[in-house]
Parts: sequence; C-alpha cells; structure tokens
Amino acid sequence: MQTLTEKRVYDEHVGARSCLVASATGLVVVRVTDTAVGEFSLVDRRPARDVAVEPIATDAGDARHAVAVATEDDVLVGTVAGSTVATNESATETEPATDLERPGTTASPDLSTSLSDALEPTGFGPATCVDAGPETIVAAAPDGELRCLEYADGQPAADSSWTEITAPREAAADEPVQRPSVAAIDAPYVATDRGVFRIRDRTLQAIGLDEVRDVASDGVVLAGAESGLYTLESEWHSLLDDPVDAVSVVNRPSGSAPIQSAVGSGTALVALEFAESDAAPTRRTLATANDPIVDLTAGPAGPVYAITDAGTLIAADRTDHRRHVLGVRDPAAIALVD
Repeated sequence: MQTLTEKRVYDEHVGARSCLVASATGLVVVRVTDTAVGEFSLVDRRPARDVAVEPIATDAGDARHAVAVATEDDVLVGTVAGSTVATNESATETEPATDLERPGTTASPDLSTSLSDALEPTGFGPATCVDAGPETIVAAAPDGELRCLEYADGQPAADSSWTEITAPREAAADEPVQRPSVAAIDAPYVATDRGVFRIRDRTLQAIGLDEVRDVASDGVVLAGAESGLYTLESEWHSLLDDPVDAVSVVNRPSGSAPIQSAVGSGTALVALEFAESDAAPTRRTLATANDPIVDLTAGPAGPVYAITDAGTLIAADRTDHRRHVLGVRDPAAIALVD
C-alpha cells in the first residue's frame, strides 16, 4: 500500500518517467519519480512475456520511443512520445494497492489511447522474448526460432516482413536444426540454454558460456548465469560467483561518467560501477527483495527498477529503496521509457 509519505514525495511534474511491466495479467504502465512510485495502470490485457523500449528519431524530429511486446499470440509494436503516460491522482491510503482497475489508478484517456492503440500486431505468432533496436526488432518463438523485422519511424513498413535469423547447424545435414532455447535478447547478443550467441548477418554465432539467463550490452557486455556474472572482452571473464538472473547496463551519453550496471541475484538487487575497462567494478547492494527478482531496468539518470516474481516493483538508488505491490500475475519483464 502506498504510504502518505510516498504520496507527498511523488511528483508527476518533477522527473516523472514510466516503467512498462509485462505479465500474464497484461501490460502494465507504472509512473515513477526517482524511487517514488505513483500511478500504475493495466493498459493491455493480452498476456505479455517480454517488453522492450528503444528511443528513436522520427522524420518529424520529435523524440519518441518504439515499444515491442512479446505476447502469447504475436509481437506487438508501436510508438509513444517519451514518458507521456498521463495520470490521475494517486491511490488513497484506504484503497488496496493491488487493484489495477480502481478509479484512483485508472489511466487517463491519453494513456489508454496513446499506448493501447499504438500497439499493432505484426504477424510473428507466439513469442517469448523481444528486443527493439533503432531500426530492427528481434523476437524469439517458443521453439527458439529467431526472426527480425525492420521498421522506420517506430512502425514496420507496409511491405516489411519477419526474416529468420539462421541458427548454427550442429546436426547432420539431413537432420532438423536444434535451436537453443532463448532466455533474453539484447541485440546483437542472445542469451540461451547453450550460452551466448551473437547475431551477425542474420546468423547466430556462438561466443561462449553455457546456460545463460540474461545478457545486456552498452559499453560493456554482461551475461548472467547460474554460475555467476561474466563480462566479454576478448574472452569471458568472471565478475561475480553468485547466481545471476537479470542484468542491465547503462552507458551514459557523455562518456565521461562510469558505466553503470544492475544485477538481480536471487533476492539481491546489486549495482556495479565500471570506472575503467581493465579494473574490477565497484559493487553495492541497493536492496533485498522479499521474493526473487525476475527482471530489472535502469536509465542514464536515476534509480534501478526491478520486478519480482510476486509482482512487487522495487525502485532503488544509493540512498533509498521502496517497494510497491502491483498485483500482477507471473511478471516476466520490465522496461523503462526514459
């Protein structure tokens, strides 16, 4: 339940941003200001397995974000204008925080129209993972098949279609290709049950490790696995020995500040700071959750946002952390519209 202190701290007009949470309940948008959580709303009821957000430059010159959602039936793609999720007043102290459709947390018409109406089917079919790049979306099917879709201005072209990314052949020529099971995509890197692959010329190339749960890249490449956290240079190097379930990397645009990353290891939310490429990162525990962390996200400026398997959103920085129950079933992914 949101406390009175949180309601006073949260300010929609001071650095408010949005997190998108993919869950079996559907796609949920959550408004956040630093570590304070404001409004949250269910904006699409199709069960979602993954969500990705990518800033794009449109022909009109305005700042927008491409949003891609992997669902049980299709990959949905659309655009939103920055963190433009409008809100009403936050929930009152007496209202339960897990009811997504109570009047206090129902999105304004601008939100439901701009996000729900923006998401369009692409004909991919059932999907488990998705990633959105500046010009290409990559998605994985339940059988491990990877395909990519080119788009412009945040929307697939009228004549565009999904193109298969070829899996490496390890069997005999007359036997079917055994595709790896995809756990996460941060193109060109793909985390699978057979290690990390790199997409190059629409072909998967194995680049090492064994079973990997998540991968992230932006200045550094990190892979999380049961055996720990690894970074890729000329080869893989171990950074942490604890099992890692989720990773996120933030390389600040200026290039002068250290590269920041966040790691979910069981119930621990950990921040890593890479000051120099050849130096060991500084490690700091930001928060400890009551339930296992399934995914996390962070932007160039601000806290880390994580979602647990019980549907609790955690917002944490170096000085503060807060928890907020969203009440969604089987949350799978979280992405930041920065």
